[in-house]
Amino acid sequence: MSENSSELYSGLISKAEKISANADVPKTVAVLGAGAMGMGIAFALTKKASINVNLYDIDVGQFKSAEDIPLIKTTTDLSEAIESSDLVIEAVPEVLSLKREIVSKCVDQFVATNTSTFKVEDISSRSNFGGMHFFNPVSKMPLVEVVSGPYTSEETIAVLCKTSLAIGKVPLICNDCSGFVVNRMLMPYLIEFDKMVSEGHNFVHVDDIMRDHGWPMGPAELCDLVGLDVVYHGSKSMEKAYDHISVAEESMCHKLYKDNALGRKAHGGFYRYGPISYDRYGPLAKEGDIRDSPTLIKERLISPMLSEAARLLEEGIVEEPQDINSALMLGAGLPPFKEDLLQSTGK
Repeated sequence: MSENSSELYSGLISKAEKISANADVPKTVAVLGAGAMGMGIAFALTKKASINVNLYDIDVGQFKSAEDIPLIKTTTDLSEAIESSDLVIEAVPEVLSLKREIVSKCVDQFVATNTSTFKVEDISSRSNFGGMHFFNPVSKMPLVEVVSGPYTSEETIAVLCKTSLAIGKVPLICNDCSGFVVNRMLMPYLIEFDKMVSEGHNFVHVDDIMRDHGWPMGPAELCDLVGLDVVYHGSKSMEKAYDHISVAEESMCHKLYKDNALGRKAHGGFYRYGPISYDRYGPLAKEGDIRDSPTLIKERLISPMLSEAARLLEEGIVEEPQDINSALMLGAGLPPFKEDLLQSTGK
């Protein structure tokens, strides 16, 4: 973290430290779900804070990479994972009924969901329940969105902040909404890009423009990295949650999704990828003919994000414009918006 960028989120750390001053770091955490995200969370808890982890999954094959870590105890018994834990972090697949069922069994513990799709209150209305949204890969992305639902107690938020700080993460405390902060900002950007490509814009040209603008990758590359299935379902979830968001049914992302061209994990999406190293070999999807100016492309892609930033502030999801900058930098690796642009969203 550079000295300049650290100024943006030092306030987040100070706020979390103040809120969690009287909370204890949990001695044992149950991580429910041993997929890539759950395993990443388990590793962070053990390696960064020497916290004991009860790792639960219904598939014993998921435990292979955790076998040689003394602080991780694996189990296919949900009750066994939960009963000796101080905190439970739910990281099961994004199926609302499954999450509700799992969380309902956690009565005496603090509980956090790692959902990226659902509102916290959609899963549970208990006071010991909140959100703890990590970003993939957990080992590299510093941000954790600590989400307070309408019924979440201050004590619960304090424990989630304390745990985040203990494993070296930067907690962004926010109120509950679909997509929270980072995904709520990113999805309108990707939806607008999808509309542009469907209109005939050249996605390679758009990617080049956004990288030249200082972004680590362009939107087509980001879609391939995240997965076209995740982008499509995330877009539909945002469309369902917010009246101002609409997704074209026969868009390019939807076409790639239906063709099982899901991005890097399928070795092809917008681009072709190597079978082992995921080296990018060149465009796979059809390239459009429209090549607008950098100014027009940036304006079209960034305007929906700024509009969403205004809504986040108006709704009280976050308190300050700089919180949004911090979230995008730490959760998505994006460069900060200019301060005057973000300040204008709060007016």
